[in-house]
Formats: sequence, C-alpha cells, structure tokens
Amino acid sequence: MPATTQRLRVPARLIQLARVRQFVRGCARREGLPERETFACELAADEAFVNIVVHAYGGESDAPVLVRCRGLAHGLVISFVDEGLAWDPSPPSAPPWESTQAEVTVGGLGRLIIHRAMDGVRFTRRGSRNVLTLCKFRPGFSPAE
Repeated sequence: MPATTQRLRVPARLIQLARVRQFVRGCARREGLPERETFACELAADEAFVNIVVHAYGGESDAPVLVRCRGLAHGLVISFVDEGLAWDPSPPSAPPWESTQAEVTVGGLGRLIIHRAMDGVRFTRRGSRNVLTLCKFRPGFSPAE
C-alpha cells in the first residue's frame, strides 16, 4: 500500500500553532504512533514552526509555510517548507544551562528540543526554499535493520 501524504498550508503567524499541532497530531494518530511518539512529533513541529516564523521570515507575515506528513512502515516523516531566509536548525553544541555565560537568555532551546524529540532531522535549501524534514520511528524500529 503506497504511503499517502497529507498537506497543510498556513501563513507564518503564531496563531497558526494550534492548527499545525492538530494537523501533526492527527497524522501521527492516523499512522498509529503511540502517544509518546505522537507528543514528540507535536513538540518538534511546534518548535520548528516558531523557528520558521522567527528566523526564516523575521517575524509574523502572510508568507506561506507548507507542512507535509507522510506515513511510512517505520514511522512518520514531517516536512516544513518555507520561502524565508536560510536558518540553521542544527542543535547547539551545549544546552544553555551548561553555558559558562553569566546569564542565560530566554529562547534558544527550540533546536535542541527538535533534535532530542525526533529520530532524524535534516535541513536543506532548495533554490529559494528551506526544507526541514523530521522523522519519528515506530517503537522497536532500528534504522540499521
């Protein structure tokens, strides 16, 4: 049975967070992911969307964000496509609480949360578009299999 792809297109506005979360949650549930994995997908999607609004678009706008979910035998792939500036989704080298800085500022945990919540994270720049791809495996699946 071929995998189906679900799509959601929303403007880059934080008011869309609940809609993005509901969409990802629904996709994870349709794919039969357990609650723990479903929550991890929601959490990572939330952080990814906020980072796109803040870093790719420089703030809220009517610019588009496309969210795609594709169920596979081993789990769920979630992609975010935007037309904003390239941004670096790699995790910080150390969590802020391990920093030697005197003050830790609010924010900066989104990338760390995304990487810890998901089993795979990949960022590519395709022409004028950013593509952030997140993967969550089903329990018991090992990519080495």
